[in-house]
Amino acid sequence: MNKKVVLFGLIMLFFLSFVLAQEVCEEGDDDCKVDNAYACLNEKIDDKTCSGLSPEEKIFSFLATEKCKAELISDSRFKSDLKYTSQAVLGLKGNDLSDAESWLLSQNRTSTGLEWFLQIESPEATSCTITYSNSNTLSINEDKKINSLSGGSCFTISDNGYWLEVNQLCFGQEFEISCNQQFLTTLLYKKQDSDTIYVSELTHSSSAQGTTAEKVNSFCFRQGASCSYEGSLWAALSLDFLGNDISAYLPYLIVTAEDNPDVLPESFLYYLTGEIDYKNKLLGKQINSKWWLFSGDRYYGTSVALYPFQHDIISQKTDSIDWLLNEVQGADGCWDSGNIRNTAFLLYSIWPDNVAGSIGDDSGTGIIDCVASGYYCASQINCNGQVLSDYSCTGAFVCCSEQQALNTCFNQGGEICASNQVCAGIGSAEVSASDISSGQICCVNGFCQVPSSDSGSGITSACKSTGGICRINGCLSGETETSASCDFSSDICCVSDSTSKPESKLNYLWIWIILALIIVVVLGIIFRNKLRALLFRMKSKSGGDSGSQYNEAGFRRGPPGFPPLQPSQRRIIPGQVHHRPPIKAPKSRAQSEVDEVLRKLKEMSK
Repeated sequence: MNKKVVLFGLIMLFFLSFVLAQEVCEEGDDDCKVDNAYACLNEKIDDKTCSGLSPEEKIFSFLATEKCKAELISDSRFKSDLKYTSQAVLGLKGNDLSDAESWLLSQNRTSTGLEWFLQIESPEATSCTITYSNSNTLSINEDKKINSLSGGSCFTISDNGYWLEVNQLCFGQEFEISCNQQFLTTLLYKKQDSDTIYVSELTHSSSAQGTTAEKVNSFCFRQGASCSYEGSLWAALSLDFLGNDISAYLPYLIVTAEDNPDVLPESFLYYLTGEIDYKNKLLGKQINSKWWLFSGDRYYGTSVALYPFQHDIISQKTDSIDWLLNEVQGADGCWDSGNIRNTAFLLYSIWPDNVAGSIGDDSGTGIIDCVASGYYCASQINCNGQVLSDYSCTGAFVCCSEQQALNTCFNQGGEICASNQVCAGIGSAEVSASDISSGQICCVNGFCQVPSSDSGSGITSACKSTGGICRINGCLSGETETSASCDFSSDICCVSDSTSKPESKLNYLWIWIILALIIVVVLGIIFRNKLRALLFRMKSKSGGDSGSQYNEAGFRRGPPGFPPLQPSQRRIIPGQVHHRPPIKAPKSRAQSEVDEVLRKLKEMSK
């Protein structure tokens, strides 16, 4: 019988081990939930083994946990695949990456599809000369319009008459400009067949008879023979992190962003340029105040979107964390049904647990942690203070001596809303600003609006109650318009395409408990005869001699160490006869039946 009990206990422990594998976290204990996510990720990596991981799983597993380093470096894609190599470099900071850096730089090529213009401005009419392998002479009227142009073939007058269009064959040549009046020069660019003009960050000025120099450098990174936009984003991020000047790649990345909205280019461009406009556009793309989409994937998209805010606290990030930890995290701690890539990328982007690893050894680089030392991690472009190279930050961030200062709402192109107003409009976002007071919000890419009385009274609109979000002009990519009503009658209710497939809310703890109970019941039915015999045996023992207070002679047992108590003698009065009723013998099973039961129990214990 003891063996049977032990076997049953082992079965129960086996099933309960699945249920209790992850720590049960209290409500609001975010640290516990993040720890469970790391535990789940490490377990899945160990189960699949590093050699069994896909290239993307290998990359993000290493970024999040520093596991699979050897497999990462030995992969044939390292220094042969643009995106893979760029992402690997981010995790291998602090090591000799000169070979990988040289390989990335060798993958550049001249970008196509861009038109470049040279702008020359002067407060008065002037004549100028442009010198290069050839030369051009031009005159500019007081209204800044070009009057005449002669000379080489590198320039033609633009359609609007104010700029000089640069021939693509002359890209890469340096142009020296000199005028007989005070002047300034800059380069402009635009996408072919587009009316949007972009101005280069660099502007040069000179006095009369002085010179300025301009050069058209427009590159991308190629995968094979063609430019790879997503690969160029990751390559620019990695090379900027390694200290390279990536300004020649920005025109291609900026102009082509409108053709690649699904890869969230604003996240990379905000990191690379520090332009508030990209930040606000990115925040305005958040769906249902919960997630972002990257090629239809909301977990990967949220990871990409929040990467530049790895060390920032913003309301959109807080909302996403609440969604991730309290709505869609699996019972095992992972996300997206145990997806290794997405779970690892989320942890690396939002809750980075490690400073960069080392190729040479597993002990790390020994560099001091930046934040723990009282400094601030920021992108290179957003560091307003001194870059502290002796301190380390996660990912592509650098250690900065000063915290990034907040811009005013006006400088961010926003509008300050009163405490009784909300920020409305498609793509709108509430952002932090230095010039707002308590209760006010800075609204960018939208407008301030007083909500309806129903909304102000705490009544949730039909749109919000169905998991939708109200937008003013139309739904975003990945959303579907519905007929549900909004707080503002002019708004449109948009529901994410993935909302119709809500995350499972089943409590897996109860599933395992119910499954275990079912197994117990099934085992009870199968072995019911043996269990019946076992119960009979237990009852027989409980009713045996061990519990009797009388000995075999029928005398009451005395205390330990004393002889049995003798019954007291009763004097019988003559003539008084007492007839004792016959004592019924207790019913018992036949000896053969008892022997059969004992035989079965013996077999069960084998």
